Amino acid sequence: MTVSIDVSGWAVGQYTLYVHGKDAAGNWGATESVVLDVTEAPSTIMYVESIVFSSKVAGPNKFLYTTVKVVDGSGNPLGDVYVEMTLAWDETNDGTVDDSWNFAGDTDVDGTVKFTLLKAPSGYYIATVTNLILTDYTWDTTKGVTSASCELQDDGTVIQGVAKVAAFAGNSLGSAYPNPANPSTEIRYSVGLTGPVTLKVYNLKGQVVRTLVDEVKTSGTYTVRWDGRDDKGIEVSSGIYLYRMEAGEYSEARRMVLLR
Repeated sequence: MTVSIDVSGWAVGQYTLYVHGKDAAGNWGATESVVLDVTEAPSTIMYVESIVFSSKVAGPNKFLYTTVKVVDGSGNPLGDVYVEMTLAWDETNDGTVDDSWNFAGDTDVDGTVKFTLLKAPSGYYIATVTNLILTDYTWDTTKGVTSASCELQDDGTVIQGVAKVAAFAGNSLGSAYPNPANPSTEIRYSVGLTGPVTLKVYNLKGQVVRTLVDEVKTSGTYTVRWDGRDDKGIEVSSGIYLYRMEAGEYSEARRMVLLR
């Protein structure tokens, strides 16, 4: 005898089920018990649990390390997550970005990836995770953290969480995925403060091929899809394209390849 049971909404735990049925002649058979274990479904979300700074002094140079830890929805470390991060430097903590660097790498089995800034100048830093990629997982930006700040002092000492968040430090443009696109791709981007945002695709001649975003966006992380067509809905040819995001004073462009 086969019995199908919908356990949706059941609490995690062990249950004993008692089954009592009739045979082909209509006679009741003996009652049998079945032990059923209800466990959590595998988590398909991930998020950044922590962003931690550390440093090292080697002669006249200072090295700033940023360690990002990624976990699943149950808090378990996730390995092989492709992480993209932007590190912004504010020399005097006046709320402006004096320089910035982009990093990317995969997490280890403990869920962490460490990014190194060589010859780091003293000042204030803001690290912002701009993208997490792992097959079958979705980045839940409502959990955990997406950015952290610190001060790197002249003697190499790191003080966590003291930098101001610059007006556009939260703006970032992630990589297109998949890249090459065949025939479509998704682009993740983040907005620091509410305001007008544009995201456009260009050919190598600098001509606008497709406007993907042109509207006011509130603070948050978004994903937009490009289907390989221009603004008229016509499929464009294979090749190299640029996509650029602009938001206030922030402007960044990246490259992607379209294959058909």
